[in-house]
Amino acid sequence: MPSKTSSLPDEIRACLDEVRACLAGGNLAALGALAARLDDLTQALAREGHAVAPDALQALKSRAARQLALLGAAREGVLSAQRRVVQLRDICGELSTYDQDGQGRTLRFGAQNLEQRA
Repeated sequence: MPSKTSSLPDEIRACLDEVRACLAGGNLAALGALAARLDDLTQALAREGHAVAPDALQALKSRAARQLALLGAAREGVLSAQRRVVQLRDICGELSTYDQDGQGRTLRFGAQNLEQRA
């Protein structure tokens, strides 16, 4: 909820700035708490929106749209990293090769069948 020392738009702006800082710094774990805080603030804005100047609302909307784009990019980055980890895991568990007739063949093995040497 808004404090007595700052206005609701200022608190929302500060929260959105924290979201941006967390995304830029890779602190994705902090986003959950910020999302809950931002939700509370936007609900308060919905109740008290008539008291906020239209230009302040437009500025918040623009800032929120930028943060949404950053969140989307972060999501895509996490999904890309997740896909890469799965690829690496799969690479360690199988070997794709060709036989003497040019036919593709995939050899699968468990960790106990694979000797690793330094």
